[in-house]
Amino acid sequence: MTSADVVDQLVPEVPEGWFRWPIPLNDWNKIGQIQDCAKGTIASVQVQIFYTLALVFIGRLATHLPACFQKHLLDPLLFFLGYLSLVQWVDNAFVLRTALIGAILAAIAIKYNTARWSGYTVTLAALGYIVALEYRLPAKDFANTRGFLMILAMKVSSLAFDFERSLVRRRTASIPTMISYLISPATITFGPFVSYDAHVKSLLPKPWRTELQSLINTVFSLLLAGGTLVWGSCIIDLVFPKALRNFGTAQSFRASHYFVCYLSQALAQLSGIQTLTVDPVAIEVPWRLVDVVVSWNIPMHNYLKKYIFAESRRYGNVISLATTYIVSALFHGFNFQLSAVLLSLGFYCYAEHELREKLTPRFGLNRYRGRAGRRNWVATFINVLFLAVNVYHLIYLGMVFDGSASETGYSTKHTIGVWKKQHYASHIIAFVTLLLSKLPVF
Repeated sequence: MTSADVVDQLVPEVPEGWFRWPIPLNDWNKIGQIQDCAKGTIASVQVQIFYTLALVFIGRLATHLPACFQKHLLDPLLFFLGYLSLVQWVDNAFVLRTALIGAILAAIAIKYNTARWSGYTVTLAALGYIVALEYRLPAKDFANTRGFLMILAMKVSSLAFDFERSLVRRRTASIPTMISYLISPATITFGPFVSYDAHVKSLLPKPWRTELQSLINTVFSLLLAGGTLVWGSCIIDLVFPKALRNFGTAQSFRASHYFVCYLSQALAQLSGIQTLTVDPVAIEVPWRLVDVVVSWNIPMHNYLKKYIFAESRRYGNVISLATTYIVSALFHGFNFQLSAVLLSLGFYCYAEHELREKLTPRFGLNRYRGRAGRRNWVATFINVLFLAVNVYHLIYLGMVFDGSASETGYSTKHTIGVWKKQHYASHIIAFVTLLLSKLPVF
């Protein structure tokens, strides 16, 4: 047997076109397909989006009514507009009724409750409601309602914690304003999570120049939402070659998330709340995995950090970190795939943090220049290595969201099957990372 025969046996044959880019620059038929797909994709959601934008815009105009009308009409109007928005997006009448009734009763209970641990009690009750609905509803119905249930649960939970801490806030808050906060048309459907104080400030009339700037910001966020929607739905499959199929699948999932985030950001900005929902650059170029966690959903991260991590930190960092990721997983429902991805990401972050803590004092990972002013090439190499590993982690975690069961939810068998094809390499890398951080060598 010659050396060439050995190479042929060890190196599998690469299929023809494996590294060929799907769209040549002169293939106008493919470009036309992208244009048709973009038109169809945007047309499929534009009516509902413009309807929701109109509801939010009406609510924003109402803040400029005379004070006597605002006092009695603004909060009921926002609640009604929020209800109309939910009716447009939520088909299940049972979920809609129980969620709205539960939100009203929760606002009344939080207002007049003086018992300790009310924040924990309300949070557990909200999580229990979400998990119970998941088992009661068909998978498709729960997948369509999970988003607004998660936002509503976070709002109720934050109200309970805030009012437990501040007796003055509880006394001065009005139940209609609390209800309009929970069912605001700007944030109830897609989010983002905003605090009660931010909602109250948004009810105040602003100068027309500020309103115009908010409108410009809204248009810009809508353009970003449309761009990420078209990129994830129409372009990725035609742009990436077969060799990068897993990368394209993971990025398509991330692009759909960017679309929802930018859309929610636009709605919040139109209502007078200036917020940043996502940072795609920090996600697509993940120098540190913790930056991905923070930037994936910035408002939700702020909620988890303030109300879950900080509240449970008295029991130790490991317990508080585990509690935070468990609560985050439960907010998405008791779904194995989402829970497995979130908990895996939490473990990855912990392993990387531990290793970085050991390497930074020795190699100066946070310094791009050495003491003599020369470039710290060792730190640069290690950081680039972390970047490459983190990119693979995101591909590994994202490839399970391949669109095969996006409407009904992914099964445990699907998730395990996809990771098994990769020989659980990402999890093994994370375990090795944690093991290296515990070695006395560093």
